Amino acid sequence: FLNLQMSPAALDVNVHPAKLEVKFAREREVFSAVYHSVCTALDALQELEAMRRAARPQEDNVTAQQQRLEVQAEEKQESRPVLTTRAYTPAIVDENGKVVDGSIAELRAIDVNGKSEWITIRGYDQTKPVILFLAGGPGGTQLAATRIELAELEKYFVVVNWDQPGSGKSFHAMNYKDITVDTYIEDGIAVTEYLRGRFGQDKIYLIGESWGSALAIMLAKEKPEYYGGVIGTGQTVAFREMEEMDYNKAIEILESKGDTDKLEKLREQGAPWYYEGNIAMKSNAYLGVLSDEMATNPNISNAGYNTFEEMFGSEYGIRDSFDYLLALLKTFNVVYPQLEEIDLRETHNQLEVPVYFFEGAYDINAPLYIAEDYYEMLECPKKEWVLFEHSGHSPWKNEKSKFVEETIRVFSDGCE
Repeated sequence: FLNLQMSPAALDVNVHPAKLEVKFAREREVFSAVYHSVCTALDALQELEAMRRAARPQEDNVTAQQQRLEVQAEEKQESRPVLTTRAYTPAIVDENGKVVDGSIAELRAIDVNGKSEWITIRGYDQTKPVILFLAGGPGGTQLAATRIELAELEKYFVVVNWDQPGSGKSFHAMNYKDITVDTYIEDGIAVTEYLRGRFGQDKIYLIGESWGSALAIMLAKEKPEYYGGVIGTGQTVAFREMEEMDYNKAIEILESKGDTDKLEKLREQGAPWYYEGNIAMKSNAYLGVLSDEMATNPNISNAGYNTFEEMFGSEYGIRDSFDYLLALLKTFNVVYPQLEEIDLRETHNQLEVPVYFFEGAYDINAPLYIAEDYYEMLECPKKEWVLFEHSGHSPWKNEKSKFVEETIRVFSDGCE
């Protein structure tokens, strides 16, 4: 059990029979506390299990073969989700609650280069163009988030969301310690090939957010013939430069607020780049400051968080919800050091696919000037800069109606 204690003033206590959730005034801080507590507890359990195995007495009369069989059976039992609920993605229904004819709403695991990875497929019409949404991270999952925030897009496209290896429902697809940037590219191409075959469409459309926006560019570079267009939102370009700017921006914000405790901790850990230790928590120390700043910026629409609604969405069983958190820690720690030298301005400045930059005017997580620099030098068949004037790092959440409208507009040429 997880015991949360906080002031009643921090809760929305407007109780009503139709109320399905409780809102927190400062959800980011609650999420960070839960995230840290769960990850710490899981780490402790893993250490205890390792100690238990090391201390297990070996019986002299048990043969080596019998020992192997026992270990295999034990590992099989331990790998089985003990806590689970039936995960599903809701059917697409009309105003009368009836399933729309010809619609599709699937949550399924597919074979991706010999691994079992999860996707959602949602749309009012299975014959519509297919969009593949690439979540942020690395280690992030947004199966429920896209369904909640971009439901309107499902009327015009078949929207597919992929839990990348080491994230969400795909956390156990492979040993997270073996994940590389090339793993994401190879698996992204394989998922694309599955969608092309499944829906009989030559071109798939990509939407990538944050880390996913860089991955989308990489996929388009690798197999341009597979893609009809790319939308990058919260576009990441040069990771080291971005992280250093984020750290310095957090210092600036904390200094202006006189938050000496956080300032001291942030300065003590030092500026990025990080190569060891709990990298995810070090990164969160300054990115959390930026997120809180954007969440309270009156110029940003829908600036709050729906973390718990997304984390416990119907697409996730109980075990998945824990993996949701675990991936943000474990996978991020492994992949982050690999991103240091990536700069799309140097390696991906020529593409054969149209690229659209959907950028929030108040994004302080992925500084606009880096994306603007990349946009100016990028050579491709068509490019466009679309500014969301009331958005931060997540225009697809902050201004979702405009995001859907602009997606329909920019992808319409290739869809005709």
